[in-house]
Amino acid sequence: MGKLRIVLLSGPFKVGKSTVTGELVQQFGYLKISSGDYLRSLNPDVEQLDIAQARLLLQEAGDALDRQTDFRWVVDPVATSAIANAPGAFTWLFDAVRKPRQVEHFREKFGSAVMHVHLTAPDDVLRSRSGLTETAFITAIAHSNEVNSRSLGDMADRVFDTTSLTAQQIATQIAQAGG
Repeated sequence: MGKLRIVLLSGPFKVGKSTVTGELVQQFGYLKISSGDYLRSLNPDVEQLDIAQARLLLQEAGDALDRQTDFRWVVDPVATSAIANAPGAFTWLFDAVRKPRQVEHFREKFGSAVMHVHLTAPDDVLRSRSGLTETAFITAIAHSNEVNSRSLGDMADRVFDTTSLTAQQIATQIAQAGG
């Protein structure tokens, strides 16, 4: 029987979380725990919206759940249910934690099984990757979820700069770390 490992991934938007997630899933067999899927299940009308509207609606739905549950909803029911529904799986990835309290709840529930990885890149790189205008980018990074997400590097077990390492290199280091 394997040992449970849960990687929590954090970082600003367009830093490469989805790309690293893809590498961990495809190359190393991690199973993804998706808060977005959970939020979409609670808000089925989101599929009718454009990408920007959908992102905002899901952010607001997540913020409401944060307030209602003291940020526990990402652990119970989302992560706990996913893990319970796949009893033979031991390597999990939660993409992405956005608030310090979410990380704390994961650590309280799963202890040493948790490895928090934060991805970072300079703002000029993130702005370029986003395709947004300067004004739109500044508005996006001022959102409280983005501000909180960017601050999580201080509490991460590992921090990787996505401009100096490829997604494959980052995923390999995560897997080798036992996370």
